Amino acid sequence: GLELLPDPLIVDLAGTPTLLSHGDIWCTDDLAYQRWRRFSRHPAAQFVYRRLPRKWREAVAGKARGDGTRNKAAAILDVNAAAIEQAFASHGVARIIHGHTHRPTTHRLTIDRRPVERLVLSDWHGADCEYLEVDDAGLRRRLVS
Repeated sequence: GLELLPDPLIVDLAGTPTLLSHGDIWCTDDLAYQRWRRFSRHPAAQFVYRRLPRKWREAVAGKARGDGTRNKAAAILDVNAAAIEQAFASHGVARIIHGHTHRPTTHRLTIDRRPVERLVLSDWHGADCEYLEVDDAGLRRRLVS
């Protein structure tokens, strides 16, 4: 019953135009990852991958995760500041929410003389799961352990 959302996607969260994304599109300094991203999202690659036995798919995914950050400088693994500024400018939003880098924090920035914020979500470890709760009162980080 789940629906795969486009990435990125603009939504209204408590009256604030917000861009939701996985976040990897802004890690433009990691050229090897960007090549892998283009390949792995290509329809032909997905067609073949989905027909592999489950154990093989899990092995490919595990290897990609393990090799993805090995021997890379921390700065390369984070989003590129210019790419983030471009995303704010081109989408005209006041907030971006993403994961991928899993360095949870809220960045308050000024871009084109307007205040904006970027929320980075944590990853999920075992029973520890961070999520965002949005209602008329605003947006809050929550942690379930």
